[in-house]
Amino acid sequence: MTFEIDLFDTLDFVMYARSSSSEPQRLNQQFDQILQQVQALGRPWNCVGRYHDLGCSGQTAGQRPGFQRLLNDLRTGQLEAQLVLVESLDRLNRQAEDVTLQTELDDFGLMLLATDQLFCDSQSEVATKAL
Repeated sequence: MTFEIDLFDTLDFVMYARSSSSEPQRLNQQFDQILQQVQALGRPWNCVGRYHDLGCSGQTAGQRPGFQRLLNDLRTGQLEAQLVLVESLDRLNRQAEDVTLQTELDDFGLMLLATDQLFCDSQSEVATKAL
């Protein structure tokens, strides 16, 4: 079974920022960059949440309370979104070979996009994900 996300549609997104340093301005820079990119591309997307982890390593998602709160809010239905936006993919996870995280986002029907990739799917502007 597949679902499609048309990146030109009005979509709800959640932002996630992470910094291994304890400087809160780094998180604000990440959030600002995401919002500026959405605006610059003219996407009709709505921000429905902000989650962050300050002073946390990108090595393990399980040890980041902000990211765990994001997943919990999705599981409990407190949060509904189609997209998770990050400044760069390494803000979410430094383990590129770790597909567990992407699988979990896929289970929620979420597409992960990054500003450093201009929020583009590598194949097309209509992204198809397998369930």
